[in-house]
This record gives sequence, structure tokens and C-alpha cells, in this order.
Amino acid sequence: MARSKLPSTSRPQGKTTAAKPAVSVIMPPPIPAVSVIMPLYNHKEFVGMAIESILQQTFKDFELIVIDDGSTDDGAKVVKKYMARDKRIRLHQQANGGFGMACNAGLRLARGRYVVWQDADDFSHPDKLQLQYDFLEKNKNIGGLNVSYTMLDAKNNIMDLSTKSIKNYLTLKIKTGEFSFYYDDRRLTTNLKGSFNLFYGNTMFRKKCYDKVGWHRNVRACGDRDMFWRLQEKYQIVSLETTKTPLYLVRTHQQQTTNRTKKKLWGRLRVGLGHSLITLSCLTRRVYGRDPLDNIPTDQPIARLRYIFYFLFYPRIFYYYFRNKFYK
Repeated sequence: MARSKLPSTSRPQGKTTAAKPAVSVIMPPPIPAVSVIMPLYNHKEFVGMAIESILQQTFKDFELIVIDDGSTDDGAKVVKKYMARDKRIRLHQQANGGFGMACNAGLRLARGRYVVWQDADDFSHPDKLQLQYDFLEKNKNIGGLNVSYTMLDAKNNIMDLSTKSIKNYLTLKIKTGEFSFYYDDRRLTTNLKGSFNLFYGNTMFRKKCYDKVGWHRNVRACGDRDMFWRLQEKYQIVSLETTKTPLYLVRTHQQQTTNRTKKKLWGRLRVGLGHSLITLSCLTRRVYGRDPLDNIPTDQPIARLRYIFYFLFYPRIFYYYFRNKFYK
């Protein structure tokens, strides 16, 4: 019985088959849960400590986005040294456009579900992110959570706290019985003094809240108040109060943006005018349901005197404005 020949597996003589090049797959970096945004303008002497306070967080699933808003010192070099140590840090450099524009650049780059602001001259307690994240994960109906704070001077002395040194502050642990939560029940009233004291550094908000409400308007001072008043009108905010250990340290020194601006007469007038306009816009939204400043492009400064005429069509807000200014 004849056997059938199997097909030859040998390659033909004189012919070579080119090996296919190996394809390397570059995996995208994992998307973090929290995006920490740090606007930076001429804080070379403090930015290292601010970054350290984020890297020492007990919560690790974050990215740190530093927005260098046209600094004229070597603050960016300090950031790059930390970038070499930790891949979670990203640096974006741009021409000086003001604090609000720096914040908007950070929001464009943020990939996390939650957004935290960290000023480049402030300091955060190691448990801050973990406590805020845990609360917002358990309470899906809450838009944001702010925390208690105290002041820190230029020499790193903590005010209104028994322990004055940063080293001792880092060892303080937050226990369950030491903190409580308060809801902002007066967030939609025309008594603006009754709202929580919100500013960038002490809050964590869901990223989708910023996307729906709208990003920062170009206000050189008080832009945080304008942003959070708008957030309060759409979302419930909760305050986490700690009885012994504040979770955020706000540094006070002469190189702060607000202090630099107030040194000049025009700077003081611009701060006052900007605050008056955003207060009027907030009251107009709450009384009439609309905001005349919404028609101003985000890249144009808000503190311009001619914008006061936009509010003449809403006479009732001037009553609420002066009531907030002169009555408790």
C-alpha cells in the first residue's frame, strides 16, 4: 500500500522570509480618582512644601497638576525636581493670564472624578484627601465637601493650634469622634454671609459639577467666591469640621496675590469692584434667575466699571446688596 507524501515544511532554497517587527504597546497611564490642581505664580520658596504635603497623603490614587502661570522665579525648576521623583506630578507652563485662567487650564487637564485645589504656598494634612474622598464616594447626592482650616505664617508657624510646628502637625491623626459634618441649608438665600466659607484650598468637588456649572471667570481677586457661589446654587455642599486638627493650612505672607494687588491704589479699587460685581451677579441669579455677567467671555476681566450698568435692569438686587454689606 503506497504511502502519501506529507507536504514539505522546509523553506525553499535561496528565499528568506523577513521577520515581522515586534510591536510595542504603550499603555496609557491609569486614570486617577482625584486630580489635585496647583496654580503657581512666583512661590519658589513655598511650592516644595505644598507638593510634599500632597505626596504625603494617605490617599494615593491622585494626580498633581501644577499650572505655572508665567512665573518669573525658579518655581518651575522646583516642580521638575519632584517630577523626576514621582510620575503622578504634571507641569503645565503658560503665559500669565491670572488665577482664574490658571484654574481653567488645570480643569482642562484634569482626568480624575474629583477635583481638589492646593495653593502653591499652603499645606494639607495627610488625611485630608482620604476623608474627603470617602465621604463623597458614600454620598453620591453631595456635590462637594470643604474642610476646616487655620492660618500658617511665612516662617511655618501654625496659628490657633497648640502644636506650632509642621513636623508635629504631620503626626496628628484624625479620629472618628473628632469631626462632624454640617449641611449648607442656607445656600440659596440672599443672605450671603450665611453661606459656608468656601475657597479653593479647602474643597473637593466632583469634576462633573465644574463641567455643568461653568468654569472660572476672569476675576483677579475673589474668583473663588464667584465660582463656589455658582456651585452652591446647583449642588449641595457639606462642611467637615474637625475639633482639634484643621485639615488645611492657609499661608499668610506679603507675597500673596491679594496682598500684592492691594499695595497699589488701582489694585485696591479693582479688588473692591470685582467683589461688588460678583456679589451683584450672585444676587441677580438668586432673585431674578439670570446672570448679566454670563455674556462676558471667560478671557475678559470682570472688574470693569462699565459692567455695573448691566445690573440697572434688576433694581431689587441693590437692596439685597446693601443689606449684606451693612447688616449682620
